[in-house]
Amino acid sequence: AEYMGGFTHCPDVCPDELNKIVRVHNVLEKERPGLLQPVFITIDPQRDSISLIKSYLNDFSPNFVGLTGTPQQIESVCKYYRVYFSAGPRDVDGDYLVDHTIISYLVDPDGDFKEFYTKSSNDDEMIRRIKEQIQKFDQKKKL
Repeated sequence: AEYMGGFTHCPDVCPDELNKIVRVHNVLEKERPGLLQPVFITIDPQRDSISLIKSYLNDFSPNFVGLTGTPQQIESVCKYYRVYFSAGPRDVDGDYLVDHTIISYLVDPDGDFKEFYTKSSNDDEMIRRIKEQIQKFDQKKKL
């Protein structure tokens, strides 16, 4: 699975990263259908309802799984993956942005963390590195 934390009200970075994940997933899906699962975890559970996350992700790809939870659960997941996030000041309408780490993570089928990809990682680099991890996992399974 490839995990990314973000929020549905993000104006630019999250959509850019989600689009990148979709492009990478589409290339890898042609070679190994069903092998990777893109997952989006909200870092703003107060505003990001299940229906809002589903609608938001469908704008990118129906392949995404969207996850939310209580603020405590989200904080725990973020701590586990070392994701920083902090809600900014509210404007007059009560709206706010959430500052957060811009990283996506590759986790193997056993749930073990394998790699992370930053905003500067391009599609080709991510595809190459994910293929290397798939190869390592396949060889480990043969042992």
